[in-house]
Amino acid sequence: MNGENKQGNFHIYGETVSDKPVESLALYIDDKFVEETELTDCGFFMFEMSPNNITDGSHSYHVDAVLSTRELTRMIRSA
Repeated sequence: MNGENKQGNFHIYGETVSDKPVESLALYIDDKFVEETELTDCGFFMFEMSPNNITDGSHSYHVDAVLSTRELTRMIRSA
């Protein structure tokens, strides 16, 4: 979405590839947590965006993946 103008409802889609199971994904807009979702069976995620969860103006976003292992749970931040 770099440089794109959006209005109304839209989606943020992505794909996650990991050698460890992904427990969940968290969306942050302007470094503030917005919502959490899970991966589909084929490794994709989707966040529904609307005027209820994003304001007018320019924004940045990133998605963090929470990885599950037997020993610990870690968070991986998107680039």
